[in-house]
Amino acid sequence: MQALTNLYNELQKENIVLENLNIANHKAATINIEKDFAVFVDYDKITTLDDEFNVVSHEYGHCATGTTHKVCSPYELISRHEYRANRHAIYKFLPFEKFKEAHYKGYDEFWEIAEYLDLPEKFVRLAYDIYAKEGKL
Repeated sequence: MQALTNLYNELQKENIVLENLNIANHKAATINIEKDFAVFVDYDKITTLDDEFNVVSHEYGHCATGTTHKVCSPYELISRHEYRANRHAIYKFLPFEKFKEAHYKGYDEFWEIAEYLDLPEKFVRLAYDIYAKEGKL
């Protein structure tokens, strides 16, 4: 999957540390220490390349937007940070123009768009939800 290679290249380009770590109850976590970011992924919990892309791109979104929080943060703050991380990952790896292009080429089903763009279907569905909330669809 070329998208996964692009994602890892982006992490490397931005000097984001990526480590494999056993994390209880989570597939991944991101930490921020004075604007230096590290992403910890529990690869034992990841079963497919699609899942790996979804998890790591989301964590990349946290790094790119600086939306990290304490574990004990209020749910409202956590929810906002999760949305911003997802939105950034979508903007970076499935910009609206690419989404629109797939539609104009006749790909209407989520699985068709995912296959055409070589992205996970779950990621395409997330993009649809975000672009719909923004009134672009």
